[in-house]
Amino acid sequence: INSMFTIPIYMEAYDKVKDSDVWSDEDHAIIQKIVEDSAQAILAFPEWGSHNRCTLRAWSLVCCANSFPEAEGADDWRQVAERMVADSIGRWSVEDAMLYHAIWLHSLMKYADAADRQDYFREPTTRYYLDYFLNMMTPAKTLVDFGDSD
Repeated sequence: INSMFTIPIYMEAYDKVKDSDVWSDEDHAIIQKIVEDSAQAILAFPEWGSHNRCTLRAWSLVCCANSFPEAEGADDWRQVAERMVADSIGRWSVEDAMLYHAIWLHSLMKYADAADRQDYFREPTTRYYLDYFLNMMTPAKTLVDFGDSD
């Protein structure tokens, strides 16, 4: 699967239809192999830190593990994902642009849901960033652009 932006969406779609009668065992095996290869690509090129590319990778890995919990690498995917978000949960983003803050926060929230990390939603920093976005809202209901978002 071509990128960390696509993997979680692909996994969500697959999870919704995987129990239908239209899939053969061979179809599931092919999809699992694609997912395993995609997760392996993330493990081969991980990123660390409290920024959007790292949380996107973590969200991708936990989605792969959720969809294929019996896969040989699923435990590793979960462990690496957890380490990747460790710099973000309860901490501050290093992003310097509104657009990247939004991607970071969205993927972190989706990761927290997928990984059953409900503690994330009780963190003061989570509340801060939600208030931050609310206060950055213009009268036109758009967010102020700054940094690379301009």
